[in-house]
Amino acid sequence: VKAKSELYEYVSEHGGIIFINEKDPVLKKSLKGIRSKYQVKERGPSIVTYGERNLISTKNRNPDLIGEYNLINMNAAKAVALELRVPAKQIDDAIATYKPANMRSQHIVSKKTGNRILLDAYNANPSSMPAAIDAFLENATAKGDGTKKPAKGAAANGIPYTIPFMILGDMRELGKETETEHEKLIKFAEKKAKAAGARIVFIGEELTKAMMQQSKSNKAEKDPAAALSFFFKTKEDFLKSETLKNMQDKTKPAYIFVKGSRGMKLEDLVESL
Repeated sequence: VKAKSELYEYVSEHGGIIFINEKDPVLKKSLKGIRSKYQVKERGPSIVTYGERNLISTKNRNPDLIGEYNLINMNAAKAVALELRVPAKQIDDAIATYKPANMRSQHIVSKKTGNRILLDAYNANPSSMPAAIDAFLENATAKGDGTKKPAKGAAANGIPYTIPFMILGDMRELGKETETEHEKLIKFAEKKAKAAGARIVFIGEELTKAMMQQSKSNKAEKDPAAALSFFFKTKEDFLKSETLKNMQDKTKPAYIFVKGSRGMKLEDLVESL
């Protein structure tokens, strides 16, 4: 909060404009103390400055950018563009046709296995992980427009799959909170996966340590079809596993979400998925 406040103060003192998500309590708290003479403008899903007709909602959003957090990002981008006098239609067209890349909500269909992959491996932290997991699992069983839930086996883009998988890697640079945050991630992911009928591959030393600390070691490799979670200390261990072989079954294409910190370089797994 202190760092954000300092950033806002600097921008304001130099005559800049601050765009914030007015529904984010942390961001709003960061604005406290900034005098009213500064040019501060709020933007977010509930923005009315430019009129409701200018909002991007679940009805007209880019379906490739899943999750509430991406909806907020789309509205933030539109708010900035409108401030720069870019025509609304031009903004909407650009957002609607945008194809995520660079390991940020990037959609890939494997020519090797037929698996559909959602690659979000550019980075990860304790706040982005839960949001991304929720978005993926909701999308894994949703019709695609966020309004209906069809029978299992229909992916959001129409590609059939047998079961959703999540490949989650360590979150780096957490300092003394490392163990606690990884334990929280395991509990959260397993709870969500169980409810959604999904399975999880955890990769990394920190996640493995957290699992052992929780005394939740499972024997996934002995019976991969029955396990909920699979733990691997390294990517190399996973690449040699029966778990991966099970995910490569061309007769049972999977919908796979991949996310971890930049240092994990989980994009290296895509070629094998």
